[in-house]
Amino acid sequence: MIDEIKRKINEMEQKVNSNLNRTSSRKSIDIPSIETLQQRINNLINQIKK
Repeated sequence: MIDEIKRKINEMEQKVNSNLNRTSSRKSIDIPSIETLQQRINNLINQIKK
């Protein structure tokens, strides 16, 4: 279960990074920040621990 979450986190980070690279010239596109993703991930992990 935890390994699955780690894999998903890595996928999300890769997507964010590629999106940031792609849209660096188009700042108007709203990309979730790393902090927002990290907060969502922490929330998920806390839910699983319960």
